[in-house]
Amino acid sequence: GVVSTLAGSEAGFRDGSAQSALFNSPVDVAVDAGGRIYIADMANQRVRLLAGGVVSTFAGGREAGTRDGHVGEARFHWPQGVAVSADDVFVSDTFSHRLRRIHGARVTTLAGSDAGYGDSPAPPRFNYPWGVAVSGGVLYVADRNNERIRRIYF
Repeated sequence: GVVSTLAGSEAGFRDGSAQSALFNSPVDVAVDAGGRIYIADMANQRVRLLAGGVVSTFAGGREAGTRDGHVGEARFHWPQGVAVSADDVFVSDTFSHRLRRIHGARVTTLAGSDAGYGDSPAPPRFNYPWGVAVSGGVLYVADRNNERIRRIYF
């Protein structure tokens, strides 16, 4: 029944010690096997990392967008959900209507493009992907405006 703050204190953006770090709409967290915490910092357009008492930007940047590439150059548009497997971090990039994969220092689009409904046309499109979870080689996605739970084998 004890609640304590791990990091953050008010709205804003600042990397640094857990006590001095600032978030702007942190909406989801995932923890890897090593105890590192990944945070979908939605309004900051970033995935943040809390490890060893320090918050840092794991991927993304100040401007909203949809760009794959190196974690420092990649862009997200309202990252909403985050999930972690042994080798990857998965992000539901809600306003980009995409599921993104971070492997090593690279961000790629795993699935999705412009907003769409249903399972066709190919490739499948998402309409505000929200929550994500990973188990084995499967990513589960709450595809909010399509009213579906989807799975992606990776």
